[in-house]
Amino acid sequence: ILYDPRSARTLRIRPLLEETLFLIGPPGRGLSLDRAVEFASLENRRLLLPSVGHGLRMLVDRYAQECGIALDIKVEADSYSALKSLVRHGHGVTVLPLAPIHEELKAGGLGAAPLVDPTPVRRLVMAYPTDRPTPRLARFAGQAIATTIAKLVERGIWSGRILEAGPERPGDAQRPVA
Repeated sequence: ILYDPRSARTLRIRPLLEETLFLIGPPGRGLSLDRAVEFASLENRRLLLPSVGHGLRMLVDRYAQECGIALDIKVEADSYSALKSLVRHGHGVTVLPLAPIHEELKAGGLGAAPLVDPTPVRRLVMAYPTDRPTPRLARFAGQAIATTIAKLVERGIWSGRILEAGPERPGDAQRPVA
């Protein structure tokens, strides 16, 4: 399972999910799933993000560049647990998908708001090597993962859009993500 693989010539790719990212903040700071926040407003916020080179950070940096804004990154942490803890204790805000904060959001320990103009998304894909047949158990596991993801999206735990599986194709992941 990979996020937005850059080069996939040696992989057969099966798209799974286009995952939506959200602004995550401490509780009681006005973030609501019912009230979108413009991506450009991140320029004026104290950000806690993964370090340079982390896929999520590269994505946020790319969207910031496209918006023409500079980000004020106060803390870099590659652990979602560390980011969530720092946010919960009021040290800033972060950008994450809903799935890893679902329980905290439900319990009121964190707040979240959709980001718009643009809405940051990333693709989750299943990848198999092209140089050998995919074992039956690997196909079974892949199907179980795809089914679980679809159920989590249906229940609102994982925010995103299920992508059409279609045939696995080498290089499919090289298409740009909108």
